[in-house]
Amino acid sequence: MQFHQFKQMCHVNIYKKLKELIGAKVEFHGLQEKSMHAIITGQSPIVSIIATGQGKSMLFMLPAYCVNKGTTIVIIPLCSLQEDLKRQCKEARIKCVQ
Repeated sequence: MQFHQFKQMCHVNIYKKLKELIGAKVEFHGLQEKSMHAIITGQSPIVSIIATGQGKSMLFMLPAYCVNKGTTIVIIPLCSLQEDLKRQCKEARIKCVQ
């Protein structure tokens, strides 16, 4: 299954999908684009240090949005972050279990 997801991500236009997910005027900023390319090309490990509110969540939300099958598991330590992420996923029409 993981290979199928990787193969599918390699053929995705991440710029188009980002605009579908967030809006027509959005663009990657800071380290998001470089980190996203590392993720979709299967590099490991990936360490991306990004400030609060600067788009770390996009690094797992966009791949989850782009791939038709599979599960993305995210462990969130704080309740407020958990609620914010749940809201973002619902807005993006990504199924979310709490």
